[in-house]
Amino acid sequence: MADRLDNLLAALKHQPSDRSLDQLEPAVWARLDGDGETRTGAVFAFRTAAVVGALFLGVATGGLAAASAQPSSDEISVFSLGPQLAPSTLLEGRG
Repeated sequence: MADRLDNLLAALKHQPSDRSLDQLEPAVWARLDGDGETRTGAVFAFRTAAVVGALFLGVATGGLAAASAQPSSDEISVFSLGPQLAPSTLLEGRG
């Protein structure tokens, strides 16, 4: 298989090229410069829409989570007025 491929490549080497490639690079760069202007606007618009959508989703989710969060009544605070943890209550078995 490798010998056959080597033979085909050697035969191709001795044939003249069917088209000139000396202006290929400038043609590629010209095409990239032309497409880049239209593509840049579309990419910028897509990125902006994605950032705005993510920001809106984050604010909406965070706002809903903050609105639904309530402190639990089982919290232990040093300055709480609840007598359920007072030593007299715990010692008498009422807790």
